[in-house]
Parts: sequence; structure tokens; C-alpha cells
Amino acid sequence: MTRVRAVLRPSLLALATLLLAACAQEDVEPGTTPPPGVSRFVPAWHLQQPGEGASALVHGLLLTDSLDTQATSTVKTIAAVDVATHTLAWNVPTAPGRIDSVRPSFTALGDHIVALVLDRSHYAGRLVVYSRQGAVLRTIPLPNTYVATITDVGPRVVGDQLLVADGAHLYAYDAASLTTDAPILRWQKLINTAQTGSVQISGLDADADGNLYIGTITNEVISFTADGRQRWNVSTSTSPYAGHAPFSLVLDNGRLFVESQDEGLQAYDLATGKTLWNNPADLLKACLGAPTSTASYLVAGGGKVYAGLFGGDCLPAYNESDGSLAWSFTPNYRQTFLSRPTYVNGVLYATNGRTYALDTATGKLLAQGTEDIPAAAGTYLPYDPVQGEVYVWGGQTLYAYKTLR
Repeated sequence: MTRVRAVLRPSLLALATLLLAACAQEDVEPGTTPPPGVSRFVPAWHLQQPGEGASALVHGLLLTDSLDTQATSTVKTIAAVDVATHTLAWNVPTAPGRIDSVRPSFTALGDHIVALVLDRSHYAGRLVVYSRQGAVLRTIPLPNTYVATITDVGPRVVGDQLLVADGAHLYAYDAASLTTDAPILRWQKLINTAQTGSVQISGLDADADGNLYIGTITNEVISFTADGRQRWNVSTSTSPYAGHAPFSLVLDNGRLFVESQDEGLQAYDLATGKTLWNNPADLLKACLGAPTSTASYLVAGGGKVYAGLFGGDCLPAYNESDGSLAWSFTPNYRQTFLSRPTYVNGVLYATNGRTYALDTATGKLLAQGTEDIPAAAGTYLPYDPVQGEVYVWGGQTLYAYKTLR
């Protein structure tokens, strides 16, 4: 009997080990590890620093809005991380005062930084000019009452102008004047095409010649010259109702790509507004087994357009030439790709709660991170060609990944 027990003991231990392993595997969230044969995407460095809104890389500083954790009440701040030294450069209150539920956007203006601050509690919009060291140099109120928006409205510098929108108005400032005591508003335009509602502008982009392109809530794309004259206007939907707005638009290779809810992905000639193709079917069926309606963003590069679909857990790529579906990537971690990816040298870097590197020619998964990154954190994934890194702000932590190519 003693010998039988001795023989069984190793077997029982092995069985117990297998059972414990099985239980442990059940506790592991699906998709936390890369699939077989796929490399783990390991961050080059990380920094614990809360970040809440959209981030942008300006003058070697990764900027985001955050919270002052030392304050007795919610005070918004702008945090700047030096990506060369991996340290927090500064974290200053958003000027002026407190703001609620806002995502500032940033751009470089010479040696300075300009932030768009939308104060929803006071219905006011402001351009705030910062030095590289975080000192507030100028605060420039936008002329009209701020209208709430969730879309990309600038600011961005194109030529000698700074362009910005507040949801209903489009503004063009003399860029050089914004660092002086007398900022010059060259022109402004009220986009008032909707029968009801106050939010008009649903997207903003510009080409190298300074021509502007906006989407409107009434299913339009309008192009303006650099001095505010209308070039062309096209409808992106056959629906007579608002709500099929081109919330997502991107420029590439002389084309404007837009997405208009169930009207689908479309391409227009930048110069004339002529429709090049309209292919809604592939957009709706890209994520098999999951309903999709509209895209939270469009990204272009490598001859393809990449779309983040509300309600779907895949990331599709479409050929710029005709709008056909090139490939669709469905990860083992099934969440929506809410953050906007970045295209670098034939690789698309994206996150849905995990970070992925995808070959854009084939859609093949090259590497996958295991860090737990909230899916809605970080609207953009900035790329720094100097450091060769892509940055993902995961709520409480900033992760830096070296690009693969």
C-alpha cells in the first residue's frame, strides 16, 4: 500500500498542477497575451502620469489634459511629458480657472504652444498660448459663445494662419499676431445650414495650400479657400435628416475620404469635390457578427484608409483607389478601437485596450502589447520620428513603444 501511494503521489501532484493551471487560465481575461507566434510588444519605457483627453506631441513634449490630484475639487491641468528624458516637464492649471469635461487640442506656433480650451460651464472657448516651459503668455477668447462639440476642430497652423472651430463658427487668425498684444482675426464664418440645433461643424482638415475642408451636421462636406471663400459643397447622404454627418474625414493623395454613418465610406477629389467612389456595403459588414454604424475616426497611409467603427470590435482597411475592403483585423481581445491609430512606414499602431502593430499591406498582426490600456483613453497615438516611438496614454500611465520599422 505504501508503494502504491508512492507511485500515485507524482501523478496526483501532476493532476493538481493541471487543475490549478486550468483554474488560473479561466481567471485570465481573453486577449491579454499575444496569439501563438506573435511577439509581445514591450514598451521601451513608461511613466505614471494621469492623462484624460486627447494628446499631441509638440516641441518634444507630449501634452494632455489631466486632473490636479492635490486639489480639493476638480481642477483641470495640462501635463507635458518630455519624451527625450521620460520625465514630467510641467503640469499647470488650464488658464483661466476651472473647466469641466473638456479635451484641449494643441499645436506648435513657432517656439510656443497653442491650446484650444473649451469651457463648457461658461459656454466659452479660448486659445491659450504657452511657452515651452508651461508659462501662459496669452489668453485669446473666441468671439462667439462656445457650442459643444466632440469632433476635431483644431487648432492647426496652415501657412500663416491658425485655424480653429467652436462647433458652429470657423475662425482664421493671423498666426504671427497670436503672440502679440493685438491678435488679428482675419475672418470668421458661421456654418448655419441646419434647420434645428446649434452644433454645425463635425470635422476640420486642411491641405498644404491652405484650403479648408469641414463636415457639417447636415450631411455636407464644404471646402473653403485660405481666405474663407467657398470652393465646393457636396452632400454625403441621400437622407433629408441630420445625423448622417461626416464626423470623420481625412486627406491623402489628392483625395478627401469621409464616412457618413450608414451612407458609408466615400472619396472626393480635393480640387473639384467630384465623387470618386462611394462604397457603403463593405463598411457595414467589416466586423462580422457585430453591428456597426459610423466611424469615430479615419486614418490614411500606405494607400489605404483605416476606420474605427462604433459598435464593432474589428479594425478594417480600405483601398484608397476604389474603396474596396483590403483586410479586416479582429483581435483576440474583443473591444472597440476607440483611439485613433498611427501609420508609420507600413505599420499601423492601434489600441483597443491592448496595443497592436499591424502590417498594413496584409493586415497581419506583427506584435501585441499586454498592458491594460483603457479603450477610450488617448484619442490619438502620437508618433515621434526623433525618438522613433509611438505613445499611448493609458489613463494613469504613459507607454512608449519603439516603432518596428
